[in-house]
Amino acid sequence: MKGRLILSLTLLSGFGLGVSASTMGPALVAPYVPKSISGQTERKEGEIARKPRETNRLPLKVITAKRPMLVTFTQKVAELDLLLEPGDAVTLMITGYATFVNDPVGRAAECRR
Repeated sequence: MKGRLILSLTLLSGFGLGVSASTMGPALVAPYVPKSISGQTERKEGEIARKPRETNRLPLKVITAKRPMLVTFTQKVAELDLLLEPGDAVTLMITGYATFVNDPVGRAAECRR
């Protein structure tokens, strides 16, 4: 009798913890998870219109279907400067449309020069 009571209480508390973790857990964990892996990003496709070069950052003017965006890269600037040229098509992973974007997860989708 005592064993069944302990087993049923353990089962009910585990079920309650599981339901509460699945409903409230994502809201509690979201501030600590990087946005690039949280699954809240969307793909924005556009074409590079202008690429002025600066010493420690690479600003790009990207024309999307919605509006132009100013995308600034501060990491791997030399590599991106060699890869990206005006007229190239790019796909950016961002959390939503924004006029100014800093360090998106991006990749050159195709080159149309």
